[in-house]
Amino acid sequence: MVWERCSDDLCLSATNIIYDLPGILSKREILATTHKVFDPLGIACPVTLIPKILLQRLWKLKLSWDQEVDSNSKSEFCKWLNDLKHLERLKLPRWLNCDLETENVSLHFFCDASKLAYSAVAFIRVQTRDYVQVHLLQAKARVAPSGRKETTIARLELLGAAICARLASSIIKEFEADNIYFWTDSSTILAWIQRNEIWDVFVHNRIKEIKQLTPIESWRHVPGAMNPADLPSRGCSASYIIASKWWEGPEWLFLSPEEWPKEDFSADEKEIALEKKKKIVLTLINLNASDLVLTRFSSYRKTIRLVAWICRFVYNCKHQNKKKDELTVSEINEAENLLIRLIQCESFHGIEDKRIISLNPFIDHGIIRTKTAIFQRDDTSLRLCWTYTSTRISEGMDLSIYLFSVPLCSFGTGYILNDRYISTSIPSFCSQTWKAIHNLYG
Repeated sequence: MVWERCSDDLCLSATNIIYDLPGILSKREILATTHKVFDPLGIACPVTLIPKILLQRLWKLKLSWDQEVDSNSKSEFCKWLNDLKHLERLKLPRWLNCDLETENVSLHFFCDASKLAYSAVAFIRVQTRDYVQVHLLQAKARVAPSGRKETTIARLELLGAAICARLASSIIKEFEADNIYFWTDSSTILAWIQRNEIWDVFVHNRIKEIKQLTPIESWRHVPGAMNPADLPSRGCSASYIIASKWWEGPEWLFLSPEEWPKEDFSADEKEIALEKKKKIVLTLINLNASDLVLTRFSSYRKTIRLVAWICRFVYNCKHQNKKKDELTVSEINEAENLLIRLIQCESFHGIEDKRIISLNPFIDHGIIRTKTAIFQRDDTSLRLCWTYTSTRISEGMDLSIYLFSVPLCSFGTGYILNDRYISTSIPSFCSQTWKAIHNLYG
């Protein structure tokens, strides 16, 4: 960038940039040549964006720094380099015409994005009694992020709005503007900024920054064809930017505020909703493990085998040597004991439970047992244990009685009661057995 003192203009010089390229054009050479364009204000950022996009494409090809690029890339870069001489015709007035005769000074910030890049542009509008002048203050353009997952246009537009907010925060400190405006052609961005909703992390972080740096009510919509930030988001040649006179600002900005673009647009609700934070709803249900097992089958044998197969599955998940044969007797016995322990754990508060404390219970391999008169028998293989009990008739209780009573139900309640107490002892067993038989035979 050069300051011409005679005309008091800022211009760019490309004399030291244009030269004969070496025989082998590499990424290193392209990067070095691109950074020779000293443009701190970004007035030529649409032009310098072209080699940046080229470098990103070469980077995706995983070329080394000194490896020669392909012929198409070399031809594209040479064309861009030879066209740089037109940049010397780009001149911006250094003085912004801000004096005592100025009636209104407003700052206008524009942002836009394409699949390749996103950009932000700042203009100052100076209004006097006789005329209106618009000057380019600064512009920025960034190449779109490259990753495994392609970034959506809406997110790129948001990145453009974010750098627009940062650009504004630095410029506003230097100018005493009467009005400040932010313009975007994305209705999705306006919806994200104006709505107080919980967005996804990517959107939330940038919207939070934008709201901290800019007033929400200053954001407006502008049609894409009237957005001057469109050019630096796509890139162009030096000859094209000279012909477009992009730095002079949009034509409608010279008109009165009543003739500026109106807030007439429709938002894409589907695109907006894509970035809403997903809500996680937790529903807590208090379920007894024994009820889930006991109510699944109406057969005692099937219930025990179900528990045994569950234990087999857990074992195979933890051990390398998988069990693939039929269930063994020991597995079935262990499953039955496990089910008894489950029911007792959910029914009693240990052997100190007031409902069974008078029966002198004790723990035997995790199962609550009690000694009765029948304990005096020589047959010591009988299991004297407690099973499920409750103050009401539950599904698990009915099933437990039903399972044991089916083979004996034809003999009546008394016979079942006597046979049942050989191995188990259940409170209110007599009345519950009668109900189980009644449900079975009607």
